[in-house]
Amino acid sequence: MAATRSRSSSTRGRDPRIVAGVVALALFGGLGFWAWSSSSPAPTDKAARSTPVRGNRKKKLPDPSPDRTGEADTTVPEMTVGNRTQKTQENRRPRGAATDQPTAESFLVVVETTEPGFRVEVDGILARDNTGEPLVTPCEIALAPGPRSFRLARRSYRDITREVVVIENETISLEAVYDPFGEPTGYFASPFHEVAVGQSVVIPQLLAGGLPQSPWLSQDGLDLWFAGEGSPGRGVFHARRNHTDLAFETSTLVQRTSEAVTSPVATQDGLLVAFVNPNQRQVRSLVRSENTDPFRPGPPLLFEEDGTERWPAVALSPEGRQLFVLTERGNRQRIRTANRRGESPEFAFAKGAQETPGNTPRLSADGTTWYWIDEGSILKSPRGDSKTPFGPPTRLCDLPPEMATQAANWPGFCLSHDEQWLWHPEGEGETAALVAVRIQAAPTHGPRLIGRPRSATAIAAKPEPSPAAETSSPGMSEVTPAPEPLFTYPAFRRQLADLLLIGNLDDADQLWQNARQQMSEPSIAATLKDDEIDLQLARGFWQRLGEAVTALKPGDKLRLGGSNRVISQVTPDDWSVVTRSNSGQERKWELKELPPLELVAIADRITGSGTSDVPLQSAGFLLLAEQAETSEFRNRLLRAGPAQADFLARWNARELLELKLEAEAGNLSQARRLVERLVKRSPQSAEANAAREELALFPQRMKWTPKGGQQWQQISPDIWEPQQPRAPGGYLASARQYRNFRVVLDWRTTEPTAHGGVFFRYAGTGPLRQNAWKLQLANDAGLTTPDRFSTGALFGIKPPVANRTRPAGEWNTLELEVKGDRAIARINGEPALDAVLNDPNIPERGEVCLDGEFRGISYRGVIIEPLP
Repeated sequence: MAATRSRSSSTRGRDPRIVAGVVALALFGGLGFWAWSSSSPAPTDKAARSTPVRGNRKKKLPDPSPDRTGEADTTVPEMTVGNRTQKTQENRRPRGAATDQPTAESFLVVVETTEPGFRVEVDGILARDNTGEPLVTPCEIALAPGPRSFRLARRSYRDITREVVVIENETISLEAVYDPFGEPTGYFASPFHEVAVGQSVVIPQLLAGGLPQSPWLSQDGLDLWFAGEGSPGRGVFHARRNHTDLAFETSTLVQRTSEAVTSPVATQDGLLVAFVNPNQRQVRSLVRSENTDPFRPGPPLLFEEDGTERWPAVALSPEGRQLFVLTERGNRQRIRTANRRGESPEFAFAKGAQETPGNTPRLSADGTTWYWIDEGSILKSPRGDSKTPFGPPTRLCDLPPEMATQAANWPGFCLSHDEQWLWHPEGEGETAALVAVRIQAAPTHGPRLIGRPRSATAIAAKPEPSPAAETSSPGMSEVTPAPEPLFTYPAFRRQLADLLLIGNLDDADQLWQNARQQMSEPSIAATLKDDEIDLQLARGFWQRLGEAVTALKPGDKLRLGGSNRVISQVTPDDWSVVTRSNSGQERKWELKELPPLELVAIADRITGSGTSDVPLQSAGFLLLAEQAETSEFRNRLLRAGPAQADFLARWNARELLELKLEAEAGNLSQARRLVERLVKRSPQSAEANAAREELALFPQRMKWTPKGGQQWQQISPDIWEPQQPRAPGGYLASARQYRNFRVVLDWRTTEPTAHGGVFFRYAGTGPLRQNAWKLQLANDAGLTTPDRFSTGALFGIKPPVANRTRPAGEWNTLELEVKGDRAIARINGEPALDAVLNDPNIPERGEVCLDGEFRGISYRGVIIEPLP
């Protein structure tokens, strides 16, 4: 039974502002997935670029501080960070079912209840506003399409649960049931939800007769690993809970050891556990093939026979191909990195070692941040991803000497992936317990669900209408979703470009201010300073353009509509001119609606002071308009002289960050476009090389879900193979549904009768073959008369135009584009199929699936790109 207690009343006297500092001592953590597994980052939907609108129309901007409605939330103490109060969250990229901050194509879901004030969870993640406060109904949340589990909770009411498939903007209206005398269940029965910062939840006797040591919590918060010695024996223990609402109650001895071990850590897929024997300098493993299988001893991952160092802790890199070993010799601590030897399970130390940045450094669960204690302060050093260096240290909070001394004596620590909870062992004998301390009022890491409150609307408490009923009913207002998306950096960049292209400078400045408030992740915060320079250049450009328009007079020549024309009349106040043709016909031109190149030509009539800012103003405007391939852009850049290098470097760095974020969000079409644009503009730059490397990783970002009983092996991060001879209905399903899309993949066959293919527009229900289209792939090289069941056929409906398949064992390339009622396929670069999709029983949108019924086919480098 878990108990809640207040640290403020404890004899230990722990200040809630100080508890956060113990984050620094979280034991390395479980990073990423084991390279042998089938996990990959979960994509979210792309944020498509909106078409720039010219003219003087204002664009509505997101309100950074909307009024909250509904029942007031319990106030929680703020955490003091250095000399400031921390309320905002770092804009980390989410992992998991719910999105972090929605993309431009996320759907807006309005949640309403007959009684307002219900907190909202989606896929187990509590929805919050952009200040980190929990949202209450009525509210709106932007979600990526797909199945979602909603849970709503309010005191004195029954919890409300609802399964929803998000496919469009919609309103979910739910009936509240008042139950003031009922026992709390669900949300408010949890010992964790109502714990204030500085308070703790105590979990006694998790290890009978002993104290759990060096605990480690999985990213989803459901699995707890620790080392220890108690009544069951000595070794590695595991405990599991079904929901983060619940406390861990029992543990199981998974691996008995003859000597004390420490630092157990599991991979994201739960198929490998690594732990270390500090004195023997050996990292050992536990492995299993499926999550339902028991663990068995695995091969040693790393060992060193000779040496005088101890290995007190170990961590895995996010992709499972690196180990970080903390070594001790006397008072000296270092971090040594070890890499996997090809496909072997063994690791080998790389040359050199890194001096620890402070006392007992700890790596965050996703490998993006070091935490450490230095002279009574908790410091952190973040980085954007696993390939970039760690940034300069920043202060997290200050610790008094007694807290730092006490924390150093705890036998291991860990923190939850969202950095809200610190877990540490405490006590001995009968009082031994695992203690979870609330150190943050809201998530500062990992998946977050950001939404906005709405004004309360009266909702009739009545059964939901049938599909045949009208969409609006008495007592329920029609909801018009707000057009602007909540902030992500790529969405901000697109909105900023749109505003600067139409000269809406005030709204652009407000947008930048909002972004600075809402996106506090260090790498993005630094990048926003470069965006501020763009604002200054754009302001200078539009000022010059205004001066040029004012200076125009009848008889001047301008290039308008692609031709040189003579002005007959000028109206500077509304930015218009009139020209007269040789036949005497007059035409009025709205200058703000001219193409970017013609606007630049007018602005450059005002040359300014001759500084580099003037050509860079025009060059920046052309970059915003995606005109970097023009001679006009190159000429302006050359006129800027040496300043052009810094200008391009800033622009390239931001575009590289933007494409990485788009790729991480699963918006591969947008990310590919950014890669191509960057490489074409600056092909020899370091950013272009990094963009090419990012492009090569796109297939690894695709998330697939095995279904139908087939066992799949991930030969490498982007190669999938079915293993069973036959598994009827076995396939890999995409993480989202598509209507229009383009899929590119390589495949090969290795057995005489092997075949597979790509199913598409499968709604996820009913037999796959009868409820989806299929592009057939088979081992039929050399077939002279292909039929409706040959490679390249729309299976069972239309044969390919020719056999394009290479012999068994060789890789083939498929390009399939589906748009509307048409499917076009190319195999190995040659046309194979052009077919009309006409079956009312198959939906217009659905999953893309890789056929895995039979063994003998491999799929490599699969990329799915949504199309408009």
